[in-house]
Amino acid sequence: MFTYEFEKQRLQEFISEQQAIESGAYYIGEVEGLSCLGERSVQSGGYNPTEVNSIAIEQLKLEVVNRGGNGYWVESCKDFTSDYQNCDVATVCKGKAYSY
Repeated sequence: MFTYEFEKQRLQEFISEQQAIESGAYYIGEVEGLSCLGERSVQSGGYNPTEVNSIAIEQLKLEVVNRGGNGYWVESCKDFTSDYQNCDVATVCKGKAYSY
């Protein structure tokens, strides 16, 4: 966990695909992160859209690190409901991983 935290802090967030290209980063692949809240979290008032979005982005960053990247661009985040793993409210963020 400490290694991930250290690496995560050194990740470069790009504001666009163009910025990543202009910085000399090369594309590694697509990444995504998922955040899921069950019924109890939603009913107890624990649903905070900003927090759910942040968790999904943290998962995306973890995938970037796992692929050996040190840069990323979050292309989109979308909320949805799903029976998948008992998610009542979920967010999926998709993006691209880079290395430079």
